[in-house]
Amino acid sequence: MIKMGNISLTIWAVAVCGLLFSAGCSDAGKRGFTNREMDSFVAAMISVECRVHAGNAEKVETATGFSEDKLRAITDYLKEKQLVVEIKDLDGIRLINEGCP
Repeated sequence: MIKMGNISLTIWAVAVCGLLFSAGCSDAGKRGFTNREMDSFVAAMISVECRVHAGNAEKVETATGFSEDKLRAITDYLKEKQLVVEIKDLDGIRLINEGCP
C-alpha cells in the first residue's frame, strides 16, 4: 500500500473522488432542479410538439407535476443554454432539440 504521509493512497483517492462528485452535484442543487427533472420537462415539451404557450402549458405542468418555481428555473436554465427560444407571437417557448420538428 502506498502511503502519503499518514494517509494511504486509496483513502486519499476516495476522498478526492468524493469531493469532485459533490462539487459536480452542487450545481444541480443551486439551480433548483435535477438533470432527471430537466429531462422530464424536455420530454413533456416534446409531447406538445416542442412548443409551450398559454394554450398547452397545463399539459406540460400536469405531465411533470412540477411547481411553478421549478418550471421557471428549468426554462430559465434552458434559455441560458440556448436550448429554448421565445415565441413572441404565441407568448411561449420552443425547444431546440433533435426530437423536435
